[in-house]
Amino acid sequence: MQERSVLEFSLPRWGGGEWSWREGQAQSQVLAFFFEVECPTCQLAAPYVERLHRALGGQGVEVIGIAQNTAEEVEPWVEAYGLSFPILLEPPPYPVSRSFRVEAVPHLIWITPQGAIEETLVGFSRQGLQTLAQRLAERTGQSAPMLFPEGDPAPSWRPGCVSKSADP
Repeated sequence: MQERSVLEFSLPRWGGGEWSWREGQAQSQVLAFFFEVECPTCQLAAPYVERLHRALGGQGVEVIGIAQNTAEEVEPWVEAYGLSFPILLEPPPYPVSRSFRVEAVPHLIWITPQGAIEETLVGFSRQGLQTLAQRLAERTGQSAPMLFPEGDPAPSWRPGCVSKSADP
């Protein structure tokens, strides 16, 4: 576990309203999925994050997407990948991404209800995502979902894209 705590934050939700850290931290493990719609590795990761959300979301795990894009850019992407977890919109200069030191996307951060960063995963890793799902399931007393069924065509690893928050 990393020895870093989360600072409070709130961001607008795609589709209306706002999501705040206080709302998400109440009793759930939070999995924050930082992404950009134009990043091919984010496009690869999104369906697997959705699988994790469908298996564990609402049962002690809250998955949130944090998009470094506008609502107009996010809408077709969310629909294309069938994402059902909350998508938050982070405008420039990307203060939340900067506070989490997101230098590449996709960037997944597991945050405990106490606000501690438990684990991070940058880029796409089959083994990393499956291990993350297993650990989240164990922590919440659930069965581990199989994110990658036999014959799944996803590569074992793919590097991420430079985050907009890391651009000078």
